[in-house]
Amino acid sequence: INFADDYGRCIVMVGLPYPNHTDPLLQEKRSLLKEASNFLDIMCMKAVNQSIGRAIRHKNDYATMLLLDDRYTQPKIASLLPTWLGKSLATANTLQEALASATTFFSRFKKLE
Repeated sequence: INFADDYGRCIVMVGLPYPNHTDPLLQEKRSLLKEASNFLDIMCMKAVNQSIGRAIRHKNDYATMLLLDDRYTQPKIASLLPTWLGKSLATANTLQEALASATTFFSRFKKLE
């Protein structure tokens, strides 16, 4: 699915999409790995990053991402986000703060058009 340009300007991720840790196939994969301690975090954040990539399709594309879970601020999770995203990452404590930040973000791009 390609949501480039005006087809996708906002990604809303509620929670962290961790895989089902009781899945027998997943358990088998984890047993084969020497370093399985952060395997579930990596799988989870791969899904998050793929979602972000659905809206950001090229260098001039833009979108806002609302990552609605306190765990995104944890260093072990935040470090798995794309590095290019880190420099523009902002934390909001309320939905109102998040919406105000998104409004400011979009107003910058509307001025460029």
